[in-house]
Amino acid sequence: MKSLLIKATICAVSVLLAGQAATAQIHPLEGLDPSGFHTNNPTDWFRGYEFNVNADGITAVEIGMRTPATGQAATLELWDSNTQTLLSSTAATTHGNSWMYYDIPNVALANGGTYVVGMRVVGTADYFFSWDLGDEWYPTGDIEYTTMRFHNNGFESYPTSTLDGFQYGVVDIGYTIPAPAGAALLAMGGLVVVRRRRA
Repeated sequence: MKSLLIKATICAVSVLLAGQAATAQIHPLEGLDPSGFHTNNPTDWFRGYEFNVNADGITAVEIGMRTPATGQAATLELWDSNTQTLLSSTAATTHGNSWMYYDIPNVALANGGTYVVGMRVVGTADYFFSWDLGDEWYPTGDIEYTTMRFHNNGFESYPTSTLDGFQYGVVDIGYTIPAPAGAALLAMGGLVVVRRRRA
């Protein structure tokens, strides 16, 4: 009986871990601090990153931002670069120098696709900017940040201008990716062991 309980516990933990691996939000830039950046507060603008998707099964679920000011209105947006189509967006409010992530309607991102994540302001709001950035500000992997995308028009349109090695307006995508097959198989194996013991 004790052995059966131990195996059941292992099974439950395996299932839990597999579920967490499938649903945990991943944020490529979370933890990075732009406190040493410069600040600016123009009127009517979009600032963000273009990125590539390098894995199957990725779903965008959040957009984050980090700003120098508090209480300023912004819209966080996700665009498809190939079609220049707005895929998802949400209203947000700046909150000072810390990361804040906002839920968006989920968007399945295609492996090999190119997208833009950014913040749009109609009116005036403050943002961080810098140049000669370290590699950590252009992470690679399942999500690969490639260049800055921007325009100086607060009204909804695809940001057509680019800058390499710069970042004006610090934003980030939040995404999920399926659990590795091995974790799922481990969980299934635990279930089989428990069922066989009970038979």
